[in-house]
Amino acid sequence: MKGCVNEEILKLRFPEVSSKKYYEVFENATDIYHQGDCLPMKVGRYAAGFLFLMTLLITFGNRGLVDNYFMNKKLVQLKAVNNSVAAENSDLKKKIVLLRSDLVYIESIARNELGMVKKGDIVYRLSK
Repeated sequence: MKGCVNEEILKLRFPEVSSKKYYEVFENATDIYHQGDCLPMKVGRYAAGFLFLMTLLITFGNRGLVDNYFMNKKLVQLKAVNNSVAAENSDLKKKIVLLRSDLVYIESIARNELGMVKKGDIVYRLSK
């Protein structure tokens, strides 16, 4: 608490007292300042500590800035995966429509993937 009362404060508080008598008035001034004038310094320290703690919580706490950054990265990745799955899904829907209605497409699938032949086709077998 000694830092709360200094010579400048004494001059402001007790302008009628000469500079030689400041030290005599010092005890009175100390009592006055201990009653509450030093409270803003304590409150300032507590406020600074509180702000520092809140800054740590906002930065590193649950759902803080760091957590938000990693969640945004994961969101971008999931959106990319979702877009690729949606594109694959639309391709499969097109194939379903072709398999239900297009006979030429069905024939090409049967020939290429299943190895079937049409009546009248000549099959050549090559041996090694």
